[in-house]
Amino acid sequence: MAGIAGYTIGFPPDWYRWEVGTGAQVADGIAERAADSPQAREVVRRGVLGLDESCVKEAAAVLVAALWLPDRVTGGTVATARLELLVNRGVPVFDRHVRLAQAARAPRGMKVFERLVQTMDPPAGQALAVITTLAERSGGMFSRTHEPSLVQNRIDVTIFPPGSSDTLCLHAMTLDQEITETLGEHVGAIVDSVTVTVGEVDGA
Repeated sequence: MAGIAGYTIGFPPDWYRWEVGTGAQVADGIAERAADSPQAREVVRRGVLGLDESCVKEAAAVLVAALWLPDRVTGGTVATARLELLVNRGVPVFDRHVRLAQAARAPRGMKVFERLVQTMDPPAGQALAVITTLAERSGGMFSRTHEPSLVQNRIDVTIFPPGSSDTLCLHAMTLDQEITETLGEHVGAIVDSVTVTVGEVDGA
């Protein structure tokens, strides 16, 4: 069975990307390019190291990580993204994934405010987008409050390249509610930039 033998991906301006696992090598360079002051560069450097470490710990094969850093004065991150390779057995059935996404429940310990499932048709193949607004539930059994906190907006787009048993999934997230619409536009541009080479891969 053929899988994803290669890919390319692009990011809009003010996004800074790197190959997962190289965060320690690239953090200083990204900080230099993304921020003006020493304090802001340190914020960027910590952001790169933190996201890289988080991606390395993931069980899945996360290939690329990226930070959206539009403010050179503070160096603050407004959104994150990561590209994940999902190795599948057999040919993934797109319609089945759509049904599963539509029927999915909220993750344990999370409250979902809104969830939207959409199909897309980017150049790399059919794609499934799941747009979710959610928050972690605070408190426990004996807590006086069960109000959610830290509202997150997530956009997960899975690309199904024709003829491939593997898929690519772009995960983007922000805590800034004011940029949610713009983040969606950025994710659309990123997904449209993806190209995939399908061929024989190890274990295929």
